[in-house]
Amino acid sequence: FSPLNDVTVDGKKVCGNAQTRKNNVLLQHGTILLEVDIEKMFSLLNVPIEKISDKKISDVKNRVAGISKTFDQVSDALKSSARDVFRCDLVPFKLNQEELESCQKLMDEKFSSVNWTFRR
Repeated sequence: FSPLNDVTVDGKKVCGNAQTRKNNVLLQHGTILLEVDIEKMFSLLNVPIEKISDKKISDVKNRVAGISKTFDQVSDALKSSARDVFRCDLVPFKLNQEELESCQKLMDEKFSSVNWTFRR
């Protein structure tokens, strides 16, 4: 079984993505596995059986792979694809000091907490 929205290479999932939409804004984020040690990764993860049982997957490890490319190679490929697909120019930018401080505050006060990490 392979969900329609999975990004796969040779039948193996190489990234995880999530999306939310609110007030005409779309937030998309994802993780791409680069040169991952699958055995080590799964020794550290606890994948609930109910998450995979309805998908008829007997071994999650057999469905996951990493990409053997550098961060810069993948970044360049993503930027090139975005330019081609959306027919647009990408404009690099940096966060200003106020934005950086806001990010730091969120990290310190929210995302670094045990409650956030282990929320259920």
